[in-house]
Amino acid sequence: MTSRQSKQVVATVRKWFNRQFTFINLTLEDTTFYKGLAILMIVLHNFFHWVPPLIGENEQNFDSKRFENYVHLFLQPEYLFQATFSFLGHYGVQIFLFLSAYGLTKKYFSSNINYYQYIKHRLIKIYPPFIFSILIWMIYMSIIYGGIPNAVKVIISYMDSLLYKLTFISNFIPGELYTINGPWWFVSLIVQFYIIFPYMLKTYKKFGEIVLLLLSVAGLFLSAYLQTYVNIPLSGTILMHLPELSIGLLFAAKGNVTIRYWSIVVITIIFVLSNLYQILWYVSFSSVLILLLVLFQITLLKSNRAIRKVILFIGAISMYIFYINGFMRQPWVNSAIVYDQWYTTILICCLFVLIVISVAYQMMQVINKLEYDLFGKTNYEKVVSIFILLIFLSSIYLLKPLSYVEMFMEKPTLQKNVAEQYYTNALFHLDKLYVKKKILFVKGWVFDGKQGRVFKKIALILNNKQKFYRIELDREIRPDVSSVFKNNRLEASGFYAERINLKSLKEGTYKILLLIDEDDKSMFIDLNRNLKL
Repeated sequence: MTSRQSKQVVATVRKWFNRQFTFINLTLEDTTFYKGLAILMIVLHNFFHWVPPLIGENEQNFDSKRFENYVHLFLQPEYLFQATFSFLGHYGVQIFLFLSAYGLTKKYFSSNINYYQYIKHRLIKIYPPFIFSILIWMIYMSIIYGGIPNAVKVIISYMDSLLYKLTFISNFIPGELYTINGPWWFVSLIVQFYIIFPYMLKTYKKFGEIVLLLLSVAGLFLSAYLQTYVNIPLSGTILMHLPELSIGLLFAAKGNVTIRYWSIVVITIIFVLSNLYQILWYVSFSSVLILLLVLFQITLLKSNRAIRKVILFIGAISMYIFYINGFMRQPWVNSAIVYDQWYTTILICCLFVLIVISVAYQMMQVINKLEYDLFGKTNYEKVVSIFILLIFLSSIYLLKPLSYVEMFMEKPTLQKNVAEQYYTNALFHLDKLYVKKKILFVKGWVFDGKQGRVFKKIALILNNKQKFYRIELDREIRPDVSSVFKNNRLEASGFYAERINLKSLKEGTYKILLLIDEDDKSMFIDLNRNLKL
């Protein structure tokens, strides 16, 4: 290449880098299209991240090995589709956060907000489909637990968790983020945003962009600092997602926002690095949001009429799809694991998505019929408002006086229905188990050595005489285990629990067990360890 040619290449690259990308002013139809794409990302993620190869995702916590696992699958292109959605699909949540802030800003930017009417309208929009999805979940429970009596027992055991969800505080309660139905964690987050939005908008209109910048930076710094002191993932709270909400507010207020191509390249590099270095992980959500907005706009403008129509249909029922896809996936996930072929996994996932879309559409039809035909809009709002009030009143007993430390630390719960048998075919290892000032830390892995698979449900049990205390365990991806045993199905074999408050337990020696579900039976695994308090 001659010197002249080199200069031409440099000039061309420089010209490309200085080109501008303008984000369009989104219409209602455009935002519905974005919702359709985002909910497909989320549903595919919710399915694929439970199916081998299990690579994990940097959503509620960080591990650079997850990104490395994803990159390694580029050598196995047949798994690339499901691995991409498994690792990246959860970022559809960032689009919904952006669109919420964007839509509310467009609606209220030029008017004063009546706070009571505003909150009432938001809750009336959220509650009916949420309640309806809980009813569907209860029906589903009666099916998988072999009848209504058994399902009622399970539902009653989840009553506290249901009230935490319905009062939108579950993401601040240790161990409650993913209870009942994992995707429902988002409901608490978005309602908490609705609560603070009027104040965000008011301060922005008064002081400008600097307020949003300071708010975002403060949220990220507080998240990074406080995470070591609290036993809840702060990525599940509004604190860590203030940047995406601020971007939505800013884009709506500004109209057409323009950035240069070099900025997109820099943001892409930041996002990649944020999956390799924990210090940058806190900006991964806002950086990927910009990239998704670019990608979604290109898809919007390039899509043909047929594809656009399908995506708009899915976007119109996205809220209903979101509410039900989590608990409906398990039978389909189990089938995909049994067949364990990349093509059968994709086929089963496609069938699952079609079923969820069908149920979600029927769910929307029923709720619309209740609103307009059975009650009428005014009476419908009154009925929903009374129901919301009753839920909040019934949950008062949850608001017990707690010290700051106790509020953010999980405690063992007395297990009434204990297992009677021990499972002896499990392989396990405890990486750490210690108690410091009556605060428990435990980490390890376990799997079914006979069938070479992970257990569906596991919990830690502390047994003292005839009393059994249960501690919920979080799952952890363990590529080291799958590598040693040469079985990709074992990547989800890890478990851990941190900062468990044992101060309510009496002094004595406690036998340490794992409680598992094996062939729909609860059984113990003896870890051959004792704990002395």
